This record gives sequence, C-alpha cells and structure tokens, in this order.
Amino acid sequence: MSESKMTIGAYARVYGLYMGIFWAVKFVFFPLGFSYPVFSFIFLLLTIMVPFVGAWFVKKIRDGVLDGRLGFWQAFLLSTNIYMYASLIAAIVHFIYFRFIDNGFILNSYLESVNQMQELLGSGEAAANIEMLKANVELMGTLSPIQIVFSLLSNNVVFGLFISLLAAVFLKRR
Repeated sequence: MSESKMTIGAYARVYGLYMGIFWAVKFVFFPLGFSYPVFSFIFLLLTIMVPFVGAWFVKKIRDGVLDGRLGFWQAFLLSTNIYMYASLIAAIVHFIYFRFIDNGFILNSYLESVNQMQELLGSGEAAANIEMLKANVELMGTLSPIQIVFSLLSNNVVFGLFISLLAAVFLKRR
C-alpha cells in the first residue's frame, strides 16, 4: 500500500484556503461596521490577528511536517504562498460583494461620514482638507467592481510579502 504525502506547496494551498476563508469572514464585518460600530471593532481585531494566524500556520507546518527545520527562504516562500492563495480567495469574495451586493453602500457610507465631518468642522483650513477627501471618495465611486478587487488584491499581496518577510525572520529554525 503506497503512502500519500502532501508536498509543502499542497500545505501552502490548504492553509491559504483556510486563511482566505478567515479573510472572507473578516470582510463580512467591514460593511456591517458602518451600521453597527461593534462590527468595526471586530473587523479591526480580526485584521490584527491575520499575521499571527499566518505565523501559526507556518509554525504548524514547520513543526509537524518539517521536523522543526525551516530555513529563512523556505519560511518566506511558504508564508508568501499562504498569503497569495488567501488573497485569491479573498478577491473572489470581494468581487461577489462589490459586483452583486454592495450597490454603492460603502461609498455612500464614506460620503455620509465626510459630510458629517464637514458639518462639525465648518469652515477654515480643515474644510479644504475635507473637500479634498470628499473629492477622493467620489473618485473612488468611479471605479468598477473589478478595479476595486484588483486594488484590494494588490494591497493583500504587498501586505502578504511584508508579513512573510517578518514571519521568516521569526520562524526560521535549523
């Protein structure tokens, strides 16, 4: 009977799927946070947890599969792959949300917040900054769902590369 062993790449894909599901669940709290502030807090907490969850996945692979041996470049590539796969899963969720569900909700919520800030601050130097912020939010409204998704995807990839670099420094072990 042959024994089937998963490759390190397969582990990266599996844990990338888990991280992507985590990001998808985390994203649900983002639009809800505009209506219920407690969800913004939950979104923030889950966002802070992302690097720790990623490090935990790499540590599980290092200790459970690689017998505790993991070089810097191996740790970096493993972590990067996990974040890349998670970014792809999150991009699918983002596309579904912005294409079929949002209908301008997030944009309108931002504009409402900017208008409230404008009313509170009145005129002066801050008002010019508020007008610039308002123009930027309105410019975001011109983006198509796919453009928003590619922007979020590129942000997630850059974030993943940076966090992978830090994780590799702390999780390498010979």
